[in-house]
Amino acid sequence: GATTSSTSSSFPSRGAIHRNAAAASSSSAAATGEEDAAAATNSRNYYQESSVLGRLTFHWMKPLLKLGNSRLIDLSDVPGIPPNDHAAKNVEMFFRAWENQRKSSSSSSSSSRRPSVARALWHCYWPDILWTGALAFLKATGTVAGPIFLYYFVSYASGDVTFPHAGPILVVSLFLVKMIENFSQRHWYFGVRRLGLKVQSAVMAAVYHKELCLSGAGKARHATGEIVNYISVDAYRLSELIWWLHWTWIVPFEIFVSLGILFMVVGLATIPGLVLIILFIMLITPLIMSMQR
Repeated sequence: GATTSSTSSSFPSRGAIHRNAAAASSSSAAATGEEDAAAATNSRNYYQESSVLGRLTFHWMKPLLKLGNSRLIDLSDVPGIPPNDHAAKNVEMFFRAWENQRKSSSSSSSSSRRPSVARALWHCYWPDILWTGALAFLKATGTVAGPIFLYYFVSYASGDVTFPHAGPILVVSLFLVKMIENFSQRHWYFGVRRLGLKVQSAVMAAVYHKELCLSGAGKARHATGEIVNYISVDAYRLSELIWWLHWTWIVPFEIFVSLGILFMVVGLATIPGLVLIILFIMLITPLIMSMQR
């Protein structure tokens, strides 16, 4: 009897069990409703729903900025991203390009053409790379066009009218060129950063998938810290490489065009100034390198 009474007092009654189950089910339903509401909010894609003009002017960010001006933004307020930006989509594209390289290298007689991460990324993202390169070219062209318009403005102010209605045409042309430069620069920054996040997510997921498939001997050759470094540091550097890749041709392009404009305006007097600039760069480079060390 004592055992029975102690046992019955240690376990809850059937009514209490039903009440707890009902409360748990109601709280679970409420949590599920909140998750569904958050998922419905996150499923909205302002970028994909916006028009061409909205994407051009970044008007698709207005709802989020307006909400952030009124209150603090929660995770449920952040809109979804386009399907092509998902990590699963990007790593699937990367694996497909990698497998195509492996099949082509195994079928070919030459074994020197091994699969390359750079070629796989190029096969996946070459349209985005060319598009951002075109935007960078428009930005660089607008930058070097400023001194040309300034030269013609000075000539027009000095009374040298080279063609009829030169003043209004120069003003409208300068306005259009600077508008194109501004829009191309903003979309170049946005496109490069977006492409970098795609590359970073694809490489991170690919390295993590490869780490799960490593054998014991492979794990012995690659320590855990090295693998974490691949995911956290090297993948980020690859994403930044897209940004610096365009600067390798933008800077020489702007330098050569600027030198051409100087030769057109100043003439041979450009050469002494160019020599002094080169000498100054050669003298200051060791100082900068020593400061970095």
